[in-house]
Amino acid sequence: MKDSGLRIRVEAQLREDFLRACQKDDLTAAQVLRAFMRSYVDRQRHGEQPDLFQDALSSKKNCWLGRS
Repeated sequence: MKDSGLRIRVEAQLREDFLRACQKDDLTAAQVLRAFMRSYVDRQRHGEQPDLFQDALSSKKNCWLGRS
């Protein structure tokens, strides 16, 4: 049962690119995000390192910490 929402803020271009990519696969953005969330939670439960976006997260983290 879907009874809770999640609101996030992203760059407009990223949103448009994401929606376009979802449309190409004949999926809604919500379907794709729910599938990602399920996969992420499942990996966490099994002690796996969630590496789907590891490079992007590491890069962003280093930026936040002032590293190159």
